[in-house]
Amino acid sequence: MVFGMRHTGEKGENPHYHLVVRTKVNAQAFRVRMKKIFDQGKGNGHMSIKPWDGSSDACAYMFHEENAQIVIRKGVSDAQLIEYKARNQHVQAEVEKAKEKASWTIEEEAFNRLKKLDHDWNAPYLDHEFEIMKTIIRVAFDKGK
Repeated sequence: MVFGMRHTGEKGENPHYHLVVRTKVNAQAFRVRMKKIFDQGKGNGHMSIKPWDGSSDACAYMFHEENAQIVIRKGVSDAQLIEYKARNQHVQAEVEKAKEKASWTIEEEAFNRLKKLDHDWNAPYLDHEFEIMKTIIRVAFDKGK
């Protein structure tokens, strides 16, 4: 079984591939073969090879970029593709929930709101401190924290 997708990175700045391969070749021999085929990089910097536990999560992860393209699909059924896409959607929803719960989101949102304010940042220090405090509290209340 071989399943691979082409990715470009979040902003299109990092073209790369993700591959899942089921093979009877042992890990070290597989690594040597891959380095012979993909010989343009130095060391392990241009590829990461990890043993696959057979979980569908590795295949589902390949759908995390919206515009990723399937480049090879051997031994993967249409039903499995549907399963992988559904699993990825579930994982992405969980990631978004976790991001909302993360404490750093308050500071990030407050910073973004403060950037938009028409505030005289050359005013005395206490004025800044009060505006920052007010914004952090508003964000926390808005987010239900």
